[in-house]
Amino acid sequence: MAGEIALERLQRGGESRIATGEREFSNHFDLAAHLLAEAGPIPSGSAADTALGRVDLLFELLKQVGLATPSQLQPYVAALHGDIERRPLADQIIDQLLAEDEARYKIYEDIRTNRPTPGDSEPPERDEEQRAIDKALGFFVAQWIAFERAVRRITLQRGYNPTAPFPSFRMLDKIGVLDEKTRKEVEFIRRMRNNVVHGIETPDSASLEDAGERIQAITAALNSNPPVDP
Repeated sequence: MAGEIALERLQRGGESRIATGEREFSNHFDLAAHLLAEAGPIPSGSAADTALGRVDLLFELLKQVGLATPSQLQPYVAALHGDIERRPLADQIIDQLLAEDEARYKIYEDIRTNRPTPGDSEPPERDEEQRAIDKALGFFVAQWIAFERAVRRITLQRGYNPTAPFPSFRMLDKIGVLDEKTRKEVEFIRRMRNNVVHGIETPDSASLEDAGERIQAITAALNSNPPVDP
């Protein structure tokens, strides 16, 4: 009981410290307390960790891009959706940050590489297959960034505000630039992108290359045949 009381006091103290909008989060525990307070009802106990996601990675990214205060974070918190079983809060905010500036992909990848999942052992020496995966991964991410850029441009031309963190199926359907078969392909590749960026799963090099080439072809078609305004 004494331990629980101490933890509650610690949490209240953290919430008090970050109550002022311009005060920087001191660590990822402060950030987690803020998300718990601001993001609406989420599960308690161990389920809260799953709902929050890798707040440590989000904290490092916010620091490096100069957005580590409650007031700077607020627009991203306001855009969160409630499906935390499918998309942890930290992942949702990270995706918003990456969509705003493609240069942040490299920053985030460096952060994730240097902060492996707790409990992971030291990575083994990179063999030939791992080097092939790294090369294919770089190609895949570069093609996805180019696709994001093309869709964002068309979305703005059509008079829509691209608030989604990356080209969503709903937005692609709304702007009408891809047929149904291609949109389903993009949705599959988007899920692969999520798994790769957030370290959930990394496909083999051949799968990454195939997906990169397909999204490259889709982007080229968008750029060479710009849609006519309806």
